[in-house]
Amino acid sequence: MTNIIDSIKDLISDAKSVQDASQNLTDSLAKLEQALGESQEQIDDINKSVEEFKFKTQPRIDHIQELQEKMQKEIDKFN
Repeated sequence: MTNIIDSIKDLISDAKSVQDASQNLTDSLAKLEQALGESQEQIDDINKSVEEFKFKTQPRIDHIQELQEKMQKEIDKFN
């Protein structure tokens, strides 16, 4: 009889532990969703900055590539 009572007490204790763990998981998921929402704005800002940087630097990169091609043509003349 004592074993049955102890088993029931253990079962109740385990059920409480599962319930606590479930609540902790729910709380953690809520915090994660909030953090993801907040970080998405920062990610969008970073992506916008990168796109602006690419837009501003592309003419310079194109010019550098043109100069590089011209230099390579001149070098090829000597080979």
